[in-house]
Amino acid sequence: MAHDLVSVAPAPSTKHALAERLTPRLAEKFCAVPSYFLANYSRIKPHEGAAGLTSTEALLIIHLLDFKWTKDAPFPSVGNLAARLGISDRAVRDAMKRLEGLGLIKREARTHASGGRSSNKFHLDGLFKRLEKMLDDDELAAAAKLAAAKVESLEAVLGVGAAHG
Repeated sequence: MAHDLVSVAPAPSTKHALAERLTPRLAEKFCAVPSYFLANYSRIKPHEGAAGLTSTEALLIIHLLDFKWTKDAPFPSVGNLAARLGISDRAVRDAMKRLEGLGLIKREARTHASGGRSSNKFHLDGLFKRLEKMLDDDELAAAAKLAAAKVESLEAVLGVGAAHG
């Protein structure tokens, strides 16, 4: 009598499921924000010595990400963003202008079929490129630090190097 082998996939772990980490209702709608952005937004600067992104600018980016449901650019209205952030339309426009000046977002005008203006699209490619570059730089710096530590360790074992000049 032949036995059929049945492959049974293990039950998916719920340890990391959003409903387990939050609540089932809160997990129904959530925003995907890269942890690297959250940990490093204050390092995004036009040049060394300049101020990094403000909390308002970072929150504005997070709200734009909340509207980014596909690969396409999100297009929330300034009024909607202002209401969510609890700030004025002018403050949103000022923050957008700085983010655009930093090359993190790019606004694209949209029009209705009737020809009237609609909310802008907000392209986030600049932000994503900047974060990828920062990741690359951080990885290079970590690799260089590790290599320097290995060289120092090897020099200590061999009794050569700056200390033994």
